[in-house]
Amino acid sequence: MDQSLPKFPEACVKIIFRCGDYVLYYRTRKGIKDIPGGHIHFGETIFEALKRELREEIGFELETEPQLIDGWTYLSRDGLSHRVYFVYLLDIPEKMQFKSIEYPDGIEYIWLHRDEISGADIMPQQKELFLKAINYSNS
Repeated sequence: MDQSLPKFPEACVKIIFRCGDYVLYYRTRKGIKDIPGGHIHFGETIFEALKRELREEIGFELETEPQLIDGWTYLSRDGLSHRVYFVYLLDIPEKMQFKSIEYPDGIEYIWLHRDEISGADIMPQQKELFLKAINYSNS
């Protein structure tokens, strides 16, 4: 990579599905734990990217823009990866069973109850985000 070129962070969008006292995350075969979403393509709005990612990843059709609840910046220790994340929250009336379209046998979607978050084997930042989502209120 040409070090003289300016560097910019990648913009990414994520979503937390919430059903009552449950939030959704996924685990890959390699042990990666995350929430649905992905990169924003050049020319896309944040919402357009979220709609596309959900359609591509799990076949979910997002009709209206959900609530934006968080944003954060990630910079890898080696300084080679820099991402800015926009995180949305979507309330759904019942716990749906999601299946990965891209990796049908490589990703497991898991509903995590409010009481399980603090003891879950996930990164501390994810725990904080899930607790924020569980406790978030529009009113």
